[in-house]
Order: sequence, then C-alpha cells, then structure tokens
Amino acid sequence: MKLRPQVEQVLRISIAVVLCVLGFLALGPGSQTWNLRVAKQHAQQLTPMLAEDERFASVYIGEYTGLGGVLSVAGCVPDHRAAYDLRLLVESVDLYVPVYYSVRVFYDNYDFYHLMDALHDALHEDERFQELQFDIDDSWILTIRLHARVPDEQAAIDLRELVEQTQLGVPIEYDIRSQLGVPIEYDNRWSGRVRQIP
Repeated sequence: MKLRPQVEQVLRISIAVVLCVLGFLALGPGSQTWNLRVAKQHAQQLTPMLAEDERFASVYIGEYTGLGGVLSVAGCVPDHRAAYDLRLLVESVDLYVPVYYSVRVFYDNYDFYHLMDALHDALHEDERFQELQFDIDDSWILTIRLHARVPDEQAAIDLRELVEQTQLGVPIEYDIRSQLGVPIEYDNRWSGRVRQIP
C-alpha cells in the first residue's frame, strides 16, 4: 500500500526527530561518550599545570571509562598538604564531568604502624579508654578514624590530647561519644570532631 505524500513526509520527519533525540541521549551531555571527550580536554588542560609543581611528578590525569565516564586523578604525592593542594588545583578549573581521585601519600609504613602500636598501648593503659576502634582509610589520603566511648567530657578531652601528642602526621577524624552513644560536643573548635594534623 502506497502512503500519501503528506503522510510519508510526516513519517520521515518523525523518524528523523526520534533518531536525533536518541543520538543526543547517547552522545549529549551526561553520556559516557560526551563525558570522556570532555574529561580528555580537562586532562590536556591540567597536565601542564601539574608539571609546574614537582610534588605532582607521580600524578597522572586522564579520562576513565568507568562510572559513566569521569576525569581520573591517580598517583602518589609526598604528603597530605600536597594532596590537598592537588585537589585545589584540579578543582580550580571549571569541570564539567565528575572527578575520581585515587591518590596515595608516600609514608614510611614501618614508622607509621610503630607509632600506631605505641598509641594503642598508651590508650589502653587508661581504663577510661577501653572502648576504642581505629579504622584506617587510604581511599584518598591516609586517614585515621577513631571511634570511642568515654565516661565523661574530661575523658574525651584527655583522649584527644593523648592521640595528638603521638604526632602520627596524618589526618584524624574523631567520633567520641558517651557510654550511651550520644556525641560529646565539648568545644566549638572540636564540634565536628575532625581536625587535620599538620
């Protein structure tokens, strides 16, 4: 059956519109193809900027096909200050795609874990600090999360001071609670219980 010219023209236009919409969804903003293309442009823009700082000599920036297409920042830096500066540098550019960080800090593992063992022993000498848990997160920069339950506010203050006297040299996040599990807010400076050790 032959369609009328007007109907045939409408069908052709409709099909063309549908194909354009599908193409936009597949290749437009937010698609993996679009994200990868933009991530590559960001990488080309950022790579010379990183080359100006020798602390970022072991950092690679490029496009990553996972996660729907993102800008990947991966490598090693000498300390957590460099990691922080790296993040500031990357985010100083107008980014149009998500960023995936996989950055490690060079640490002397022997010294770090030796200090951790010494801290653990010192804490357990005080009967107020028997309910402690240390978690080590190295997904971005090496970070210690200390979860503790203590009998009172003074114990929370003493716990924090003892930890920071150890000078582990890495960021520490605190979650200090009473025996009933209520967060202890004993100082406005510490209300978030998060502090980076310089």
